[in-house]
Amino acid sequence: MKRWQSSLTTGLVYGAFWGIGEALVHQLRYLLGVWADSGVWMPIDGAGLLAVLVLAAMRYALVGVVVCWLGSLLFGWLVARGQRAEYAPARVFVTVMVAANLFWWLKPLFAFSDGLPFYHPSRVALSAGWVIFGLVTALVLVRPGRLGPPGRRAFLTACVVLFGLGPWAAWREAGLTNFTERAAPEGRAPNVLLVVVDALRGDRLGCYGYERDPPTSPHVDAMAAEGVVFERAVVQAPFTWTSFGSFLTGKYPREHGLMRMRSDQRLDPKRNRTIAQALQDEGYVCGAFLTGTLSNNSGLLAGFDTYFEQIVGHVPVTRSSKWSIARSDMLLYILYNKIRQHLDVRLVNTEALRWIREQQDRPFFAMVHYYSTHTPYDPPAPYKELYDPDYEGIYKTFTQSYNVAIGRGDFEFTERDLVRVNALYDGGLAFADEMFGSLLDLLDELEIADDTLVIFTSDHGEELYDHKVFEHDWMFNTNLYVPLVVRFPDGVHAGRRVPWHVEAMDIPATVVEVAGRGTLDPGDGRSLVPDAGGTEPPAEERAVFSENNRYVAMLDDEYKLVANREVLVAPELLEVASEKHKVRVFDLTADPDELHPIEAGDLRRRLFERMLEYDGRMPSLSSMPTFAIDPSMAERLRQLGYVEGYLGPNEQLEEDLYESSGGAADDPDAASGPSSTTDAGVETDDPRADDEGR
Repeated sequence: MKRWQSSLTTGLVYGAFWGIGEALVHQLRYLLGVWADSGVWMPIDGAGLLAVLVLAAMRYALVGVVVCWLGSLLFGWLVARGQRAEYAPARVFVTVMVAANLFWWLKPLFAFSDGLPFYHPSRVALSAGWVIFGLVTALVLVRPGRLGPPGRRAFLTACVVLFGLGPWAAWREAGLTNFTERAAPEGRAPNVLLVVVDALRGDRLGCYGYERDPPTSPHVDAMAAEGVVFERAVVQAPFTWTSFGSFLTGKYPREHGLMRMRSDQRLDPKRNRTIAQALQDEGYVCGAFLTGTLSNNSGLLAGFDTYFEQIVGHVPVTRSSKWSIARSDMLLYILYNKIRQHLDVRLVNTEALRWIREQQDRPFFAMVHYYSTHTPYDPPAPYKELYDPDYEGIYKTFTQSYNVAIGRGDFEFTERDLVRVNALYDGGLAFADEMFGSLLDLLDELEIADDTLVIFTSDHGEELYDHKVFEHDWMFNTNLYVPLVVRFPDGVHAGRRVPWHVEAMDIPATVVEVAGRGTLDPGDGRSLVPDAGGTEPPAEERAVFSENNRYVAMLDDEYKLVANREVLVAPELLEVASEKHKVRVFDLTADPDELHPIEAGDLRRRLFERMLEYDGRMPSLSSMPTFAIDPSMAERLRQLGYVEGYLGPNEQLEEDLYESSGGAADDPDAASGPSSTTDAGVETDDPRADDEGR
């Protein structure tokens, strides 16, 4: 009984004060960050700060009681060290908290442990070292004459804070996160569900003609029969941030300015307005549920009331609540979320389903981002072995490091291995399709399917050795063509297929028109509602454009032009026979796989003039904005294998794939080397990078 009483009082007091201290550190760091960025010291919201401190104290007090009681029960003999047993709970608490904080916050100093499982000897040894350090700290600090069991006054103070102010803080938090005070749109306002599967090729779905047994996309295919399939949808960039910037703003890449994936890059809120902002201003509740590199720090989530960043390690964040923001950076919740990630491979979907259920009585915009078709190709069971259960080679999964090693000739890669890689990729698609199906099932269950605009798409495609390379940031159509399947409210235009080119940046204007409300900044995106109804756009709108940091591509009904930026800056280089300045033209009818560029002559000049017209409307690449470096983003990009500013040893690789004698299919040795050809800091080929999270 004495041990339980000591554990209760110690855990309650130590936990409450630790929680208050951690919350204060978070609030101070936030205020200092704002001051460093803007030079303005934000006024302090006294009630909001008090609520944050009280709620932090409540959560940590509960954990403190459990840690002290369980720890002293199991390890009291170790930490008491011959002294009175009532010192054991305090020593257990200090040991656990010191070890946990050292383990988490000092991870960047021990990069060797990135990507290793918890049971790996290196990680076990490192964790044991932190526990020993925490124990030594506890034995030094918690002893007679220093720290010890809390006194009566400390215990009463903690009880007043927790039980006196706790109900008020919880009531205040609930009012800030349920959006009941926001005026809902008048009249019928359809919900919007945007599902983005990262690195998904358009040609791998059944509704696009792909045949697999079992099918890779039964739920998307079923929705396609109830909606519209855009057969030739093109993204504006073959990598994540820039592409998302375009289909969230309706602008071409250089118009919105987010051209690189680096820690000094953001989607500038002063020059861009997102679809989420347009709908939020009209009374919609907006939520984003993300994997991969997408995060609030990239600026892409402007306008979303709630966001969940799985790979960042945060619990869901609701912007209107200071407590929600604060807890996402508190160690207790970070570790809680990490445990959930290991226990629930569908965590992003779990959170999206929960949020949609909560918002079912008011118009919402939900964006859900899946990552299972992005490297590493490592879908969970049963999808990992679904399409190739008998493989016995080395590629049990396919990571970025394998890609780099194959490109350098370090690893043998056979036709049998390619079958395996494709099977893993298709398994990832089947996994994403299953999660998408559960979203559709929820709409049916809540009886809101007919009142919801559903959009299924991707931010870019993927090379699967079609041109003897892997991954993305290529200007091949394997990267540029993505699925775009739209189910309109009430089943309008069901069963229609649109065969002409459309652009991913047309999504915002389409959503705004279907919703019948909201405004966006002027951009080049247009509504696809007329296309869905069978109205073809005029000829001058049929050309579509995409670009990365080295190339610009233009596609029309028949041809594709790919030009190095150096030629756009100096058009006289168009006639120079140098490979460095080569401008390639493909006949998409005769050569849809882009294996043999044609000698186009006058056609090339005509297409190039059209591209120059586009390029002349765009800001220069050198005018793109930069921001203060975000250290947390830099570390996250490093962990994901995105190394900023690093160029692979063969930056001319994409041009080298096409010799005058033929295309990549004719020269299997042409594609030796890493997979990236730009200095964008995207989808890097750096062999030094690890593969965790990719």
